[in-house]
Amino acid sequence: MMSADRKSEKEVGKGDEKKNTLFTQYKNLLTRYPLIINGIQAAVIAGLGVILSQVISGAKVFDFREVRIMMAINFAYHTPILIWFGKILSNSKLSLLAKVIVDQLFFSPVFTAGIISMRLLLLGTDINSIPSLVISIVPGAMFYSWMFWVPAKAFILGYVPVMYQFLVNNALGLIWNIIFAAILSNSK
Repeated sequence: MMSADRKSEKEVGKGDEKKNTLFTQYKNLLTRYPLIINGIQAAVIAGLGVILSQVISGAKVFDFREVRIMMAINFAYHTPILIWFGKILSNSKLSLLAKVIVDQLFFSPVFTAGIISMRLLLLGTDINSIPSLVISIVPGAMFYSWMFWVPAKAFILGYVPVMYQFLVNNALGLIWNIIFAAILSNSK
């Protein structure tokens, strides 16, 4: 009887080890706290993207203020809005092509203008000059955005399970954050 109990304890322990993988812990946290976990991911990836952009551009001194600002925007603005809009798109009955068109032609320009506006505001730009600056930056940003995000969004919306769409979006976002940081640094 005692050896049977020990075997069952070992078997239970082995099962727990398999269930307690890093990915399982991540998945559980993502399920319980989607906004916070996705927000942290987005902020870290945005910060890394800004730093990599500065390295690639040959910056002699890192602009950690820009890193902090983009991390804050990604945590507080980017994440909640993209999760909300992503659910709307995922639950819609639109075709994949229609979802990408709605996302990229209607949602993305307004969303991008919001990011640029908040960045300028947090950098201390005169509030009266922000609209004209946004209008001058958004067209160029959208040109590069569409080259990158149209195929990326088609892949995400067409092939990635809903629960992981934001994660894949953020992973691809590392590349986009490098591009976007370069666009924004050229607009100073």
